[in-house]
Amino acid sequence: MSARVPNTITDQQWDDISRRAHKANRDVLSDDATRRRLIYGEQKRKADQS
Repeated sequence: MSARVPNTITDQQWDDISRRAHKANRDVLSDDATRRRLIYGEQKRKADQS
């Protein structure tokens, strides 16, 4: 019978994942992020129309 491994992570692993996620997506609601989403949406609409 194989040994069962719990489906958990350590606090250190959680801290590392959280740190990486924060670096990748610093602030979803920041002015800069909002501006980029608006520009992306506008470009996507223009591409869909052509």
